[in-house]
Amino acid sequence: MTSLHFQELTSRLEKELYRLHYTEASVIQYRRMWKRIATFFKQVSNRPNAG
Repeated sequence: MTSLHFQELTSRLEKELYRLHYTEASVIQYRRMWKRIATFFKQVSNRPNAG
């Protein structure tokens, strides 16, 4: 299985949404959620290791 960076994954997902004829409003909602997830990943990666 190939590993992708989150940004590349979301880019591919967005292309797929357009291919499946999702509305622009739906794509925008997905982008917002992906941005929230990316922010979470950054916060988690910046935490000091507990233990």
